[in-house]
Amino acid sequence: MPDRNGKIFYTSITSLSHISKNSRIVMHDIKRHLNAIKSIAKDKAVTEYIDDFIEDFSINKSVDYCNNPMVNSIVNRYKSFCDKFGVKMNIDIRSADFSFMSEPDITALLDNLLENAVEAAQNTENGFIDFLAFVRKNRYLSIHITNSVKNSIAVKNGRIESSKKSASIHGIGLKSIQRIVKKYDGEINMSFNEDDMTFTSNVVFEIPRLNYEY
Repeated sequence: MPDRNGKIFYTSITSLSHISKNSRIVMHDIKRHLNAIKSIAKDKAVTEYIDDFIEDFSINKSVDYCNNPMVNSIVNRYKSFCDKFGVKMNIDIRSADFSFMSEPDITALLDNLLENAVEAAQNTENGFIDFLAFVRKNRYLSIHITNSVKNSIAVKNGRIESSKKSASIHGIGLKSIQRIVKKYDGEINMSFNEDDMTFTSNVVFEIPRLNYEY
């Protein structure tokens, strides 16, 4: 049974999920209202302000990348950040199945993986992140994230070796990722390619039998 802090955390994440869904509806309506005001506004400054507002708050950019609202919320947040800071983020998670994971665990896993990738990529020239997630053989969820890095990262046997450079890129979030991987009996493998200065995280989970068909 989770302790009081665990319950509070889960309740908070659940609330955030509902807020995220409601926010998308509200923002959709706001866009309609703003465009209505824009259509009758005679002041050019007003129409330009509305255009800037819509662009700044990414009202047009919310995308359903997969069928999981929490995953979409997280990915949209990081995609918006990447767009703002000039990091190219390629996303293909259409066939991903996160339904066997709790929302707090989805948040802990993806937030840390993507945060680490963004922090590394934004410090590189022509920074990029490739985020791929899919179901393999109808029973394995495979998550693959490759990003550009500025400095070499020491990796041994699929794990980052302790160093100041590694810590600066991944920090304590790595422990959170490993905790989630262990909780769901998954596997994680990390690699660094010195030829093109990229870092890759591969995470694989076996989807519980109730979530897939043979």
